[in-house]
Amino acid sequence: MKDNLAARPSHAVHTLAGQQLSGAEIIVQVLADEGVETVFGYSGGAILPTYDAIFVYNQEAARDGRRPMPLIVPANEQGAAFMAYGYARALNRPAVVTATEGPGVTNLLTGIGAACPPPERSTSIREPFSGNWMRGVRSLPVRISSPTGRKRLSG
Repeated sequence: MKDNLAARPSHAVHTLAGQQLSGAEIIVQVLADEGVETVFGYSGGAILPTYDAIFVYNQEAARDGRRPMPLIVPANEQGAAFMAYGYARALNRPAVVTATEGPGVTNLLTGIGAACPPPERSTSIREPFSGNWMRGVRSLPVRISSPTGRKRLSG
């Protein structure tokens, strides 16, 4: 069994290994590690911790001389989706769009449907709301965006 372990490639240890991070901090760090330069999104209750983590990341980046990850907040979710789509087409890079769960993700579908080819999935981040009336907010099914496609809409 030792020989089998020795044959595995060694992976570099991440600089944040061993530190305790929130889910929002993990999301932002993964985006940064993947080279995401800009995030487009509309705020809402469930996504706010992620936006807070982006702001903290940008403050630390400015202090450490790293490139920040701007958060572009348009007037609505559709605008965020269209902005991300235009960014991806103009710069030939992947774009990130975020929204809160439920209606926020539903409002992204117009912009997501404009992208060609359409994505396989869209989803939302669900954060717990203890002692809050929003505890019962419904999540949107993950596969809701699957049938939205140019062929289906135009044919």
